[in-house]
Amino acid sequence: MKQFIQTIQNIWKIDELRQRILTTLGLVLIYRLGSYVVLLRR
Repeated sequence: MKQFIQTIQNIWKIDELRQRILTTLGLVLIYRLGSYVVLLRR
């Protein structure tokens, strides 16, 4: 478990990886929020 925490800390030190992870999480969040939007058809 200690090695896993160390790996996560090392990932956050790399700017490109941090940016990619945050972008991916942001897109997933937008997708999840969008799935709750109800589209009404007339």
